[in-house]
Amino acid sequence: MRSESGRWRSVLGQVRPKPDANQNVLAKPVRSCCSAFGYYSNEAGRRGFGIFTYYFEENDPVFILQHRALDPGGQQPPVAPTPLSLVSEMQIQFCPWCGIKLNEFYKSAVKELERNDLKID
Repeated sequence: MRSESGRWRSVLGQVRPKPDANQNVLAKPVRSCCSAFGYYSNEAGRRGFGIFTYYFEENDPVFILQHRALDPGGQQPPVAPTPLSLVSEMQIQFCPWCGIKLNEFYKSAVKELERNDLKID
């Protein structure tokens, strides 16, 4: 894939365009537990996998691993004889790549990872 500005990026064997400066990138840089977590926290809200935090009521934040089948505002889903799941997500407590306990590592930076607008209701 190629972005409009022609910039390329290769991550984990995939070639993907770099995100635009204002599109789904964390407001402030956050020190990540590992490079994979840092990458996927910046991908939240785009096609593919993403990680973000969500506040369920007024409890502690939860970490969400989400997958989107399509880019928001992009192509329409194909017509299928059975229902399609275009967005799937699950709550996680540990980093899928390095195993660190997320609430402990990110307790001072959890607001920067918050994306309540992406949570499936």
